[in-house]
Amino acid sequence: MKKSLLVFSILFVLASLAGCATKGDLEKVQANEQQINMKADQAIKESQDAKAAAVKAAEAAARAEERAKIAEEKARVAEEKAKKSDAIFEKSMKK
Repeated sequence: MKKSLLVFSILFVLASLAGCATKGDLEKVQANEQQINMKADQAIKESQDAKAAAVKAAEAAARAEERAKIAEEKARVAEEKAKKSDAIFEKSMKK
């Protein structure tokens, strides 16, 4: 009985040792975790850079739209002045 209990205990200890992670396994897991964290940090940085670029692009688009409105207004004013000039010229030619 003692012999079988001893054999059973030894087998139990060996099985538990075989099932435990070794130091090398833990180092591999830690290395993988560090790589994942580095990739996540890089992704976050790229996301922030992309967001900043999108904000700059939106601001540039807004400025371009404003300039286009100003240019259209100036063109409209210039066209009105040209029409008035033509009308004045035609009136002076009739005299």
